[in-house]
Amino acid sequence: MSKITNIPKEDKKMLHKIFWRFFTMQCDMNYVKGGAQGWTYSLLPAIDRYYDKPEDQVAAMQRHMCFINITQEVAPFTVGLVTAMEKENSQRDDFEPASINAMKMSLMGPMAGVGDALFLNIIRIVAAGVTIPMAELGNPLAPILFLIICNIPNLICRYYGLFLGYTLGTSFLEKMYREGTMEAVLKAASIIGLTVIGCTVATSVNFSTSLAINFGENAYALQTVFDSIFQGILPLSITLGCFYLARVKKVGINMLLVGIILFSILCAVLHIA
Repeated sequence: MSKITNIPKEDKKMLHKIFWRFFTMQCDMNYVKGGAQGWTYSLLPAIDRYYDKPEDQVAAMQRHMCFINITQEVAPFTVGLVTAMEKENSQRDDFEPASINAMKMSLMGPMAGVGDALFLNIIRIVAAGVTIPMAELGNPLAPILFLIICNIPNLICRYYGLFLGYTLGTSFLEKMYREGTMEAVLKAASIIGLTVIGCTVATSVNFSTSLAINFGENAYALQTVFDSIFQGILPLSITLGCFYLARVKKVGINMLLVGIILFSILCAVLHIA
C-alpha cells in the first residue's frame, strides 16, 4: 500500500485516466482481436505521455492491437504492468518491445483463470445466494444489493490492481536490467504465452470424424487412427489451415467464419463428423 501512495502525482493522474477508460475494454469484443481496441484506448494516456514522436505512438498502438482476453476485474493489474513496460521502452534504447506482448500473453491465461474463479464462480454465486431469497419475498432492494456485493470487490480489485501492477512493474523492470535477466524473462514469458495459445486451441477447437474404412470383415474408425498418430491432430490441422488462410492468403476473418459454418453443415449432412 505504501508503494501505491508514493507514486508521483503525474503518474497517478495518468493511471486514473487509464482506470476509467478501461471500463470500455469489452465494448467491441470480437473473435479476431478480443478486447484489443478497448485495451489500446485505455493505454492512450500512457502512450501520449511517454512517446513524443507520432511514429512511436503508432508503433505502440499497433503493438497493443493484438488479441487479448482477460477477466475485466483482474485485467488492470496486467495493464499497470504493461504501462510500466511502455515507460521503460520509451526511456531505454536497449529495451525489447516484443517483451511487452510476450508478458501480456503469458499473464492472459493465469489472470483469466483466477478472475473467472473468484468473480464469476464465487462472488457472483455468493451475491445470488444472499439476494435471491430477498427477491422471492418481493424485496425491491434485492437487485441493488446484488449489484453492490458484486461490484464493490470488482472496483477495489480494478483500482488497486492497476496501481499495484504499475508499481511492481517499475521496480521489477529496474531489477531485471540491473541484474541482466531481461532476456531470460522474455524467453520464459514467450514460452508461457505460446503454451497458453496451444492449450486454447486444444480445449476450444473440437472436431472429430465418424468415418470408418472397411477391410474385409474389419472396420477401422478413422478417428481412432488419427488419435493414434497424434491426439487432436484434426483440430490442430483446422486451426493451422485457418491461420494459413488468414496470414498468408489474406482471407478475411468473416469469410473464414462463413466457410467454417458451411463446412460444418456439409460435414453434418454427409455424416462425416
